[in-house]
Amino acid sequence: MDSLTLFEGEELRSGMYAVAARKKVAGNDTLTVTEFTLAPGEEVPPHFHTDGNDIFYCLEGEVNVQSIDSETGEVQRELILRVGQAAKVEPPTVHRTYNPHPARCRFLLIQQFGHRDFIRFDRSATKHAR
Repeated sequence: MDSLTLFEGEELRSGMYAVAARKKVAGNDTLTVTEFTLAPGEEVPPHFHTDGNDIFYCLEGEVNVQSIDSETGEVQRELILRVGQAAKVEPPTVHRTYNPHPARCRFLLIQQFGHRDFIRFDRSATKHAR
């Protein structure tokens, strides 16, 4: 019996936001690995998770990862990941991943969680709350 098989991933679509490509590479009940491709100007919009870490690993180009203050909506920190670099975002940090560069970028999103969620962050709600 041959235990080596080719797996090209499963294309994923979301009604929450559009990106050039999103492919589930691996996963189970507590861990998922998804490959993202962002064209210039595309983003995964600001959001947070109640449980679990996001780890971003750059495969191609450069990808920007921001942490955002949940009270003010202001950027707290921004990292530019280059090929072979990674960043970790812990819950419930509001964060955004985007590509402001002239070429596409590809990265792996490795998520470890107990409860899967994606809670979109509304910047306008923070302005009205002050």
